[in-house]
Amino acid sequence: MSGWPLEVYWYKDDKIITNGTEGIYHSVDKMRENGEETLRSRLSLPVGREDLEGTYKCCAKNRISGRRDSKTLQYEYVCKQKPITT
Repeated sequence: MSGWPLEVYWYKDDKIITNGTEGIYHSVDKMRENGEETLRSRLSLPVGREDLEGTYKCCAKNRISGRRDSKTLQYEYVCKQKPITT
């Protein structure tokens, strides 16, 4: 994306994530990479929550040009314990 994105939003299954909802947090940090300033957004999910499985999307928007960019990721919950049968 050209220009500095001023707005960054995260979505789960096409619904916007409000920071702190269900223990999900996102942050936006400025950093330098290859001599240029860049923006990094991080999504943090609580451990061991099968209900958080789904598609997540990060959208960034530059208010000056109105240009948008987005990236998606798929989160799959994997249970490391075998089911207990009685």
